[in-house]
Amino acid sequence: MGNCLLSIGGAGHRSLKPLVFLAAAGVLGDDDLALLCVDNDSTNGNLTESLNLIHLYNRVQSSTRWLGDSGLFRPKLALVEDKPWSPFDATGGDPTLDHYLGHESMRASEEYLTTLYEFLYDSEKRRLEVTEGFRGKPSIGAAVYRAAARAKTNGTVDSLQRLRVLLETGAAQGKPVKLFSMGSIFGGTGAAGLPSIPLSLIERMKNGGEHVLSGAAFLLPYFEFDTNALEDQGAHANPNDFIMMMKDALRYYLLNPSGYHCVYAVGADRWRHISTPAVGKKEQKNQTDLVELLAALAASNFLVSWQPPDPSKPTEHPELYVLHRGEEGAFHWSDVPEAERIKPKMACFTRFAFLYLSDFAPLLEKSASKPIDQVWFKNLVQDAGINPASAQFQEQVAALKAFCTEYLQWWDHLHQGSGTGLNLVQSSAFAGGHFDRNAFPTLVVGERYPASRDQAVKQLHGERREQKSDLSGLGYFARALERVTRNFKDTNYATNVAGR
Repeated sequence: MGNCLLSIGGAGHRSLKPLVFLAAAGVLGDDDLALLCVDNDSTNGNLTESLNLIHLYNRVQSSTRWLGDSGLFRPKLALVEDKPWSPFDATGGDPTLDHYLGHESMRASEEYLTTLYEFLYDSEKRRLEVTEGFRGKPSIGAAVYRAAARAKTNGTVDSLQRLRVLLETGAAQGKPVKLFSMGSIFGGTGAAGLPSIPLSLIERMKNGGEHVLSGAAFLLPYFEFDTNALEDQGAHANPNDFIMMMKDALRYYLLNPSGYHCVYAVGADRWRHISTPAVGKKEQKNQTDLVELLAALAASNFLVSWQPPDPSKPTEHPELYVLHRGEEGAFHWSDVPEAERIKPKMACFTRFAFLYLSDFAPLLEKSASKPIDQVWFKNLVQDAGINPASAQFQEQVAALKAFCTEYLQWWDHLHQGSGTGLNLVQSSAFAGGHFDRNAFPTLVVGERYPASRDQAVKQLHGERREQKSDLSGLGYFARALERVTRNFKDTNYATNVAGR
């Protein structure tokens, strides 16, 4: 497992969703990726949605890797553990700072340390239960995370320590290993974990720490909500404080080395309004936002493209990338970093998902009871020796359908109410599961695919079945559809379009 990624807090978990979609479209590169989520709230709705999507991705990919070496679903996304890491898992008892740092025993034996501790943290902060995150109080989380990341193991190995072992295993080969972290720096959990956990991971490595390249996406303020809706839920973050908290966090990073080689700062000049805010638990499900996509694209840039100017020379401060757009109130493909690498793959997968859901998935589902009398089905399923009624084949059909549905719904939700004039795909062409086949050539804004929906389907009829040992099941069909949606080959039609 070459590279590793940490999502820290709600905003980090939200950024996992577009990251998974980038992996499916081939934008995340070929290297497998170990993922670990960090959160005290294991029932957080943002976290649950992202974990479910990762599970769905792995269902599509499956242990059989029936897609072979396709450009889609390339890297393995391996969760270090199917739940978030929390320092309180190992200690039990009250999830408070007092309990974690042993305030009672400290008072009995460390008078001066106790005085300092009580001076730095008032009783409200020390006794705040943090099972639903650090509630906009990163000073509590920073103390806990730093202590937990440096604690002795006592023979037990938790998911954070397993991630460290993965880094050590990769670094033992003497080649660079990349560790990327995502989270907000204006709230509680992300702001507490970003300066402490990655650095502590690397410092505590038994060997190879010099071979770890560390990068991060710092999510600046990008949403707000009515605080009155949370008054009965105890301590909570306040959007009025976000700018001040961001400034304090950035000042901390300036004065304290974080170990990062590269940092991406991503925010919004117009904040999305969260209509149903929640402190945590399953009720916390924020709307999809462009900032989270940009954080995922930052991860893609770091993991695939970014290289340090001189790996042998440590720098005092990390390289800083500030993402911005060309005009106020609008966001186009020209504003997407590395658009020349990103756009063709996202465009292909968008067309792939559209055609699969609108035209092929319904037929493939019905083929379990009745063979489809079409050329593409005979060539890519029947003649490949595939039994369309088999449980394995129908599971592949269902998993790919579910993932493509999630993908197009994400595009649709991304364009709704963002306040940024987002203009990347024509989401109205598939909103609500209703497909406008006439809009197929212009699904991707600013790009006209040189074929109608009918011509793309006709092209699929003529696609030859690949004779490769790594393909199986639905893979023959999926590879052919990917080729059609990536590169239409009807030169006569292309010439006619160009001549008009």
